[in-house]
Amino acid sequence: MAVDKLAGTGAIFFLITLAGFLIVFGVQYRNMTAANERLTILITRTAMFLPLYSFFMLISLAAPKALGAMQIPIAFVEGYSFYCFLAVLVENLGGPAKAVEALQGRPLICCTSQCPTEPDKLYNKVVWAVFWFVSLRPAVVILSAICDYSESNGAKVAYLLFSLVAFAILVRSTIHFVLFCKCSTPVFCFFWFLTDVLIDCVL
Repeated sequence: MAVDKLAGTGAIFFLITLAGFLIVFGVQYRNMTAANERLTILITRTAMFLPLYSFFMLISLAAPKALGAMQIPIAFVEGYSFYCFLAVLVENLGGPAKAVEALQGRPLICCTSQCPTEPDKLYNKVVWAVFWFVSLRPAVVILSAICDYSESNGAKVAYLLFSLVAFAILVRSTIHFVLFCKCSTPVFCFFWFLTDVLIDCVL
C-alpha cells in the first residue's frame, strides 16, 4: 500500500506539535499557582494553536477535497489563538487599564500612519481588530467554503471575493496586533522595526 509522502510529512509535523503542546501543558500546570492560574490557562490555550492547525492541515493533505471545509475550523482556531495571545499580553501587563498605561509610558513612534498617537485609541483598535478576526473572519471563511464546493462560475467569483475579504481582515488584524506588541513590550521594539517598513510597502 503506497503512502502519500506529503500526508506522511504532515503526520510527522502533527506529532511533533502535539508533543510540544503536551510538554508546554505539563510545564505550565506543574508550576501553576493561585496567582498565575489565569495566565497559565491562557498560555496553554494559545499553545493549542499549532497541534490543532497541523491536525486540520493533515486532514487536508490526506484528503485534498476536504481543504475547503477544513478552512472553517482553521479560521476558528486562528481567531481563538489570536484572542488568547492578546489576553496573555494584557493579563501579563496587569489588565486593560495597565496595558494603556504601558503604552503611555512609551513613545508611539512608527513609520506607518496606521499607528495612532493616543494609547487608548491604539488599544481600542487592537481589541476591535481581534474581534473582527474572531467573529467576522470565520463567517466570511464559511461563505467562501460554501462557494468553493459549488460548480457555478458565479460561486467561483464569490469564493475569490470572500477569500480576499478574509485575507484583508487577517492583514489588518495582524498589523494592529504587531503595533500593540511593539509599543507595549520592550523586547518587541527592535524586532518590529522592520515590520513598519513592510507595512508601509503593503499600504
